[in-house]
Amino acid sequence: MRASSSLRATGALVVGLVAGAAITIAVQGGAVEPNRAKTGDGSATERIVPERPDTFLAWTPNGLPADFGERAAALPEIANLTVVAEDNTWLVRSTTASGEVADRPTAPFMIPIDAAAVDPQTFGAFLPPADRDVTAALARGEGVLGSTSAELRGLGPGATLTFDTGTKIRVAAVLPDELVGAAELIVSRQAGLAIGVDTDRYVLLRPSATHLPTSAKLMHLLRPLLPASIDPVDRKVQVRAPGETPYMRQGDAVLPPVLLKSLFGEFAARPVPASPGFLQIDPRWVQANIVTVPVPVLGRRRTRTRNGATDRSDDHGAYGAINMAHRVTRTTS
Repeated sequence: MRASSSLRATGALVVGLVAGAAITIAVQGGAVEPNRAKTGDGSATERIVPERPDTFLAWTPNGLPADFGERAAALPEIANLTVVAEDNTWLVRSTTASGEVADRPTAPFMIPIDAAAVDPQTFGAFLPPADRDVTAALARGEGVLGSTSAELRGLGPGATLTFDTGTKIRVAAVLPDELVGAAELIVSRQAGLAIGVDTDRYVLLRPSATHLPTSAKLMHLLRPLLPASIDPVDRKVQVRAPGETPYMRQGDAVLPPVLLKSLFGEFAARPVPASPGFLQIDPRWVQANIVTVPVPVLGRRRTRTRNGATDRSDDHGAYGAINMAHRVTRTTS
């Protein structure tokens, strides 16, 4: 199968992007209203008392400069900061805690996995106290699955993921998607390098006790830390305050890959070396899931079918439009 035709086979998945963006925007509009000060008789006054911000998110479109996290952490306005790297990785096999095979795509095809890597020591500050023990497991080279990822794979603690690099990651725990930025897997920085995660994407940060910033204030604080030599697009720091986004991750207005998988199913694929950013999807998946049907006005279009339902989309949809965590396809944009 040619790379271009395999790209078009994913056209229907663009529906997930559109729906996901709409859902995310709707959630972002529901930020918590600040508390109003009350008088002695309990009636509300017009004076607004802002709620104390907790964790903020900051990211740039094409990844962070190498020293951005270090320079940001040195600011007196910042109390805690952790840098998160995230990339697409390739799963070749997974087994349950009892050794049963859960995933085994047929070579040369592999399963794309949205994986994140963190420094366990700094990442712990952004977890609830009851969950901070997972940082010890991360430091040992083990991994943590997001809840949707675990449900999708039917895996839990004790499971093993094997990647195309030959590295095996033992699953130590499962955490809610909200705590792992909706990544499918989170590992330490060292383990991340072993499976292909090496691009710093975003930072999580908490302001110091003496500061009460807004997203706009943090944006102006962080922007000067970016080198003037980088592309103007990459200097557009995006900052989200608590309650402004459901998932703390780069490109937070786009539905995370694992949620696209939960909606449309998961396929195996392989990169096309001659065309960076393009994938060849397993032809068996295409045969089982993609059909061509007539659509009024639009003509014949490829369609993703699932459970007897039909989702229509343009035949020229591309995998790049899905923005698979902007890792696999960044070079096509």
